[in-house]
Amino acid sequence: KSAEVDAKEATTLTNAKLYADSQINSQIKALVDGTPQDLDTLKEIADKLSGDDTSIDTLLKNIASKADAGNVYTKNEIDTKINSLVNSTSMQAVLKPLQDQSYKWSDSINTIDSIFANIPNIGVNNGLYRIYTLSSSSGNPSMVVRDWKPYNQTCVFEDINGNGFEMSQGHLNA
Repeated sequence: KSAEVDAKEATTLTNAKLYADSQINSQIKALVDGTPQDLDTLKEIADKLSGDDTSIDTLLKNIASKADAGNVYTKNEIDTKINSLVNSTSMQAVLKPLQDQSYKWSDSINTIDSIFANIPNIGVNNGLYRIYTLSSSSGNPSMVVRDWKPYNQTCVFEDINGNGFEMSQGHLNA
């Protein structure tokens, strides 16, 4: 029985390899057959790529032209999808409290805490980031909360120029 099992195993492995090889070969053939006449062998493709840097762009365009249009988004379709997400009701619900109110450096940390409670976290390796707009009487730009902690603890801000600020106990320190 052991010899019979070994023989069947060997036959199965051989058949599986032959099948896999035939599938790989048919996919390579389909790729090569789908290229323009002057790039219909792997050698021609390799020669073209090694001889001319602009050929990479040409090759990519030729390959892209083979994509089924039903499965590929156009630039306009992508722009439309992004705009619909940005302008969605859920995104506006997050942004509205920030657009409706202007917080000054003199505002209490309780005020700032209350608005942060409605803003989603963006998880990163070294902590949680929250993005919001904070303006002062001098018109400081948008700020990014780099390390936000609850009331009575320290909150570290960073403006769009990379300048750091620390707020603790309701006081902002540069």
